[in-house]
Amino acid sequence: MATTTTKTALILLAQGSEEIEFTTAYDLLARAGIKVTSASVGEVDSQGAIKCSRGVRILPDVRLEDLEEEVSP
Repeated sequence: MATTTTKTALILLAQGSEEIEFTTAYDLLARAGIKVTSASVGEVDSQGAIKCSRGVRILPDVRLEDLEEEVSP
């Protein structure tokens, strides 16, 4: 019996990140069938968003701190 494994990727976002670098990586991975999760690192605004280098606001899927709590023993 063959087992199938879903490939996953985590993209980290911090204040001042480059929008094009995030969106290009996210898009390419998603088009390749990889489940992508975005996580904020450091400060976020009151709604949990990251303000990128050109002023675009991106709302990551999760905070990195929350992911660390999920995988801690």
